Amino acid sequence: MMGNKIKLDEKYSIVGNKNNWLLVFEEERVKQKLNSERKPTNEKENYIFVDKWYFNSIEKALNKYVNEVSKHCDNVDNLKSQLKECNETIKNLKNG
Repeated sequence: MMGNKIKLDEKYSIVGNKNNWLLVFEEERVKQKLNSERKPTNEKENYIFVDKWYFNSIEKALNKYVNEVSKHCDNVDNLKSQLKECNETIKNLKNG
């Protein structure tokens, strides 16, 4: 049984239990609908894409979170801003 969900931002959360920590990424995406023969149609449908990573410590889960959100930065200023935001999120977890 999984524990409480800790929301990190609009796409990432952490869930812990007695054995490990789970970093979860969830994002709404759009895909092309398939017909009964599994061929693409002209229709689109929304779905929730989910990616999960398992860790033996919350520190490793948070490091993965920082790495994941930082790799989308396209310049140093964006990276600095993103890292500052990550640090605030982590600080709020410790103080909350």
